[in-house]
This record gives sequence, C-alpha cells and structure tokens, in this order.
Amino acid sequence: MSILIKMLLGQCCCHNYCPAIFIILFLSWEGLNGELLPGFSIQATKELTVQRGLCVYIPCRFTYSTQYGDLVSADSQTIWFRNYEFYLSSKPVLLNPLNEQIKQGDCSLKISDVSMENQGEYYFKIEGTDRLRFNYGDIKPCISVTELTEKPQISPDETLLANKEVTLTCIAPGRCAGTAPIITWEGNLSNRTVAYNMMYTDGNSTYYSNITFTPSYKDNSASLTCKVTYQSPGFPTTSDKMTLNVGYAPRRPVVYNSNGTVLNENDQELYEGSSFFMKCTAESSPPATFYWLKPNNYVLEGHEINVNGLLETDYGLYMCKATNRFGTSSISVNIIRKSNCRCVDSKIIVGIAVVIIVLILLIGLGIFCFLRRTKSKGKKGDKEEGHEVNEGSNSVYQDILVLKGQTSDIYHTLNMEK
Repeated sequence: MSILIKMLLGQCCCHNYCPAIFIILFLSWEGLNGELLPGFSIQATKELTVQRGLCVYIPCRFTYSTQYGDLVSADSQTIWFRNYEFYLSSKPVLLNPLNEQIKQGDCSLKISDVSMENQGEYYFKIEGTDRLRFNYGDIKPCISVTELTEKPQISPDETLLANKEVTLTCIAPGRCAGTAPIITWEGNLSNRTVAYNMMYTDGNSTYYSNITFTPSYKDNSASLTCKVTYQSPGFPTTSDKMTLNVGYAPRRPVVYNSNGTVLNENDQELYEGSSFFMKCTAESSPPATFYWLKPNNYVLEGHEINVNGLLETDYGLYMCKATNRFGTSSISVNIIRKSNCRCVDSKIIVGIAVVIIVLILLIGLGIFCFLRRTKSKGKKGDKEEGHEVNEGSNSVYQDILVLKGQTSDIYHTLNMEK
C-alpha cells in the first residue's frame, strides 16, 4: 500500500497538479493547513535547479498565528519534508531546533553535497506549544538536480614571464557549507600546491587551491588542468584546462641563405655585381619584430633582405635584430669582396719551383764533373792536355745544351697546362 501511495504522490513534484489521493492524505495529516487559516503565510522560491555535488539554498520567511500556540519552548522546531514522505512516517529532511532565526521567521533551507536523491518538492512544518502544529502547503519549493557541468575557474588568465615565479588559483564551483572537495592539478610542471577555503559570515565556504611554479620558455603552450572532485554519492567531478602563455625574449637567432644554408657568424665572399638573399628567424613569445642594420647604417624592417647587383658600398657587416616587449637578440653576417683577377694556380707555381731546383742541381752536377775530369788529366803533356781540355770542355758544353733543352721542354709543357 505504501509503495502505491509513493508512486501516486511522486507525480506531484514540480507540477501544478496532484492526484486526488494527495488531497485526502493531506487533509488527514496531523496539523492545520496553511491554505485554510489566516495568520499563517510562507514566502519561498518555488523552483530551483542545482548541479550534483554542489549545494542549494532556499531563502524562506514564514508567519504564524499565536492563538494556536507559540515557538518559545525548547521543544519547538521547524521541519522540512521532501515530496510526500511525511505521510509515510519517513525521517524529515531538515529539522531545525529553536533558535533566534526561527523566532524571527527565518525558514531558509540549505542542502550541501547534493545528490539525485535530493530532487523533489519540499514542505515546511512548525511544531510549537499547545495546538501549534502547522503545515505550510501553499508554497512547495521544488528542487531539480542535474549533472555537474559547471567548471572551476583558473586565474589569472594572462601572459606569464619565463623564469619568474607565479601563483595560479583554481576556485571550485559552489559556495557551500558541506564537505570540502578534493582539488588537484595536472600538468608537467615542477610545482607546489596548497588548498584553502574562504569562510563567509553565512557559514558557507568557497574552496580553492593555489599552484606555485617557475615557468620556462619550454612551458609555452603547455596544458595545465585543475580537477575538482566532490564527496557526494558518485563523487561527481569537474575540471578545466588552460594553455600556458609564457612570454620570453627572442632567443637563438639564425640566418639562412636562399639555399637554406645557415650563415651564422660566418664571412661570405661574393663577387661585385652578384646578388644575395638572407632570412633571419628566432624563437620568441610573442613573435618578434625583425630589423636589418646594413653596412651603410640603413635600417630595413622585416626578417628578409635581398640585394641585387652588389656594389662596393654593400660590402660589410649585416646585423639582424629580433625584438619583442621582453627583450632583444641579434646576430651578424659579414659580406666581403671576392677578387675578380685570374691568379696562377698553386699547382703550377709548385711545378715551376721544382723545375728550377732540378735545373740548379743539374748545372751543379755538370760543374762538378768538369772539375773532376780536369784534375785527373792535369799530369799529361801540353798538347794532349790542351786536346783533352778542349775535348772535356766540348763534352761538358754538350751536356749543358742537353739539360737546357730538357728544361725548355718542361717549361713549355707547364705553360701549355697554364
């Protein structure tokens, strides 16, 4: 029987109609009906929606007629019931003992760590002295519970400075007096975290967590997630993710030519009248602005420079500067003149030197041989001596002519190769 009553009465939640059995049971319930007697009134929000795991607060004010009794005794109390469970002798949702707020007509309802079981219509009742037993049925606040979709808030959402310590805060959704949620941070950072709560005068709290770390340029565009887990049934969880924006000065500038070859700090030899192209890049956040300082002190904005028909005034040091609001970095390339003259090849020079050395050696050898012959025949007669000398001289002279011819051939060959 009780199950059937619950099924029928469950249709009343958050609607403007009820089955007939509700009227019968309501009139038969112990106490007076607020819709029938003057002096009794209630003001409360009729409908509220709350997400699972958070809390709900229903502001409420009530009055009663003292001709039936008063709320002055220690046993006086106010009671909130959910749906129609009070007909079935169920436990009350909220039982408030006598306090100053009740004496002043405050019947506000607070529910923390909300779950799906808290969904439904709520009824207010007072129990005082004498015959004061009153059910406020004209206002029945209805609470709807939805899944947790609200996200935590991460702040500050601004540009971080590389190598400078920073503290970020994650604030959990809700302003409640229930169990503190678990707040965790997820991200590849070397950090320390601390959890806090901010208590308000109404007894509620806001829960938040701080994370402190020192970002580097490598953390730019990295992800940082704050996750909040509530302690209500099912442990509803919500999270939010932020992408770190780490600002840093331009670093590691690089200069390329048209072929993609790195030219950093290297001298570049170019013929007069030729053309060249250079492109400058650098890592930075935010993106850098580039300037080229040319040898004639002319400043060119942009990360590329292109010179057609190289003139004498175009030779010299070219400096690329990359700058943003966090700093400046630079790199230089020296353009030097390449001579147009056709110089003798070093191999030819070496060949000529070798020929000269060989020639000197051969002449020396010839002189040595001549002197030796002269000495060996010095003791012969004058006639024979004169004849031998002339003969030896003719022989040496012929040897020298042969060597001279060979040297001329070698020199001619080298000139042909040249």
